[in-house]
Amino acid sequence: MKIACGETIIPGNTFREKVEFLESAGYEGIDLVGAGLRERIEEVKDTLSKSSISVAAIYSRLQYSLLSNEPEERKIAIEQLKDRLLIASELKALGVIFVPIFGLPKIPDLSPFMSTIELEKALLISILKEIVPVANSLGVSLFLEPINKKETHFINNLTQGFEIARETGVYLLADIYHLILEEQSPDTLAKYRDYIGYVHIANKSREVPREEDFIYLKSWLDILKQIDYNGYISLECSPPKEPEELRLFPEIFKKLTFSQ
Repeated sequence: MKIACGETIIPGNTFREKVEFLESAGYEGIDLVGAGLRERIEEVKDTLSKSSISVAAIYSRLQYSLLSNEPEERKIAIEQLKDRLLIASELKALGVIFVPIFGLPKIPDLSPFMSTIELEKALLISILKEIVPVANSLGVSLFLEPINKKETHFINNLTQGFEIARETGVYLLADIYHLILEEQSPDTLAKYRDYIGYVHIANKSREVPREEDFIYLKSWLDILKQIDYNGYISLECSPPKEPEELRLFPEIFKKLTFSQ
């Protein structure tokens, strides 16, 4: 397993400083923010060409929700997501991370014809059947991230994500923080092993995991080893008060993950 980190929590005033920090701390990848990335892609390419750090994935950060009730907003979101996939291909990233919708639904309940959730599922599947072939043609993946109920009403766990992945060909992002919050079992990783394409990690307080946090994190990491997951585990959490926490994480992770 390789270790990556989201760019927004990395210390440094410039992209080059952030990459140099990751390299010196023993990280192997970086997750980039998709919004505005097209405008700085040459800087990113130039910086990474002189570094051992690779682009692991790209956060989509779309202007509008894919499940907006406004057709024009959906169209813009779809085109932005396609462009993020193109950028991922140009930067040799694994793929693009997306959350279909944050917060409350925008589409009305049309029961008894369809409930809001049923409409959202049908709409998302239709949209993804258009976008996944684009990803495939570019040699990158779409990573659907289930997140907890405080952040979205729609797709909160891997089981719900699997229903979409099975129909469309997207992969699932297993965010250990969200899964713990939603009371999912580590065994869920094994159940959906063929669909897991990316992993996020943080402790229960959404902070950089410390050594004591591995008491409960280790069961998740053990399952990932058992299913031969050899992709990235990316640190996604709140910015630490001290950069040293980020610097220590790769060493702690490798020591505790690969110890018997």
